[in-house]
Amino acid sequence: LMGIVPNIELQRKLEHGQDSFNLTQRKQYTHNLYFKKHLGEVLNLGEKPMTEFDNVLFNCPPNTGKTTAVVKQLLVDREYVLIVADTLALAKQLSIIFELPVHSADNLLSPDTPKLITVYNWINYFHPNGIAKHTVVIDEAHSLITQQSFRPETLELVADSLALYPEVYCLTGTYIDCKFFDDYLIVKGTASDQLAQEVHFVKYKNPYEIVAELAYQFTQRNHQIMVYLPSKGKKLSWMKEALSQRGIYSVSELNASTINQDEDLFFETGSEVVEKQCFNSQVLLTTYTQGYNLTNENVVFIAFPGTDFVSIKQAIMRLRNGSSHNFILTNATDEVL
Repeated sequence: LMGIVPNIELQRKLEHGQDSFNLTQRKQYTHNLYFKKHLGEVLNLGEKPMTEFDNVLFNCPPNTGKTTAVVKQLLVDREYVLIVADTLALAKQLSIIFELPVHSADNLLSPDTPKLITVYNWINYFHPNGIAKHTVVIDEAHSLITQQSFRPETLELVADSLALYPEVYCLTGTYIDCKFFDDYLIVKGTASDQLAQEVHFVKYKNPYEIVAELAYQFTQRNHQIMVYLPSKGKKLSWMKEALSQRGIYSVSELNASTINQDEDLFFETGSEVVEKQCFNSQVLLTTYTQGYNLTNENVVFIAFPGTDFVSIKQAIMRLRNGSSHNFILTNATDEVL
């Protein structure tokens, strides 16, 4: 399954291996790692087969510490490390965790900066004259081929630039079998302590009315509602309108913009927002793309991601250590589900 590629030319390259991708024959390499809870329990980048590949993709469940495990080892073993995030909010969060500077439009750093973090559209800045020294880590790597919100030229820029770097480590919880990752070593991590998620799939005619009805029913029983939207824009305003028609006006938002406006809220939200009950409203609307620890049984999680497999799986993987009140609104076929 390739996922959603928003650019025909990029899709042609992915399918046929033309131009800078230089993929003429599919080659698949896999390696399994088994651990109890965190990847760091068993990961050693200095061992085979990792040492035999310049490009490695880690496909591990969410909340298993893959970013921490990989980045911490590289920061010790490599002189130059470039961490690339799909959003500036994630880049800033990683900056706090690893105590590294963020290269952005508001904070331009030298291409020779040894260890740093940036976002997709700056990746070609660090190989002046086609010479790249950094080992690259792509966090949330599934975004390279599934994110419709990125400009097609940004995705192609990343794809072309990666070929210039000496080493590339991609990290994802939703690996997609496509040519983009040919010639990579695919490391599949399995956690024995991972909890199963209880999810209710709901088909609909009008998703906003369904969400509003679910929100109404559960708020009447003193539950808080968390609604995950795949994007902002009109969907956000439509959702608010539907909620207001059911008499729900206590609504707050969580996204990169609201996080960046409040530095104290930045590190408290994201993965811990629900666990720490950082919102005081009845309903929280969020487009924040990192996972959430829904450890409070009082919280109801609702998402309507679309109909393709990848988007649905991404919505489910927003859940970590989950509640039993989880609803995925989708008109996907039974085969996809």
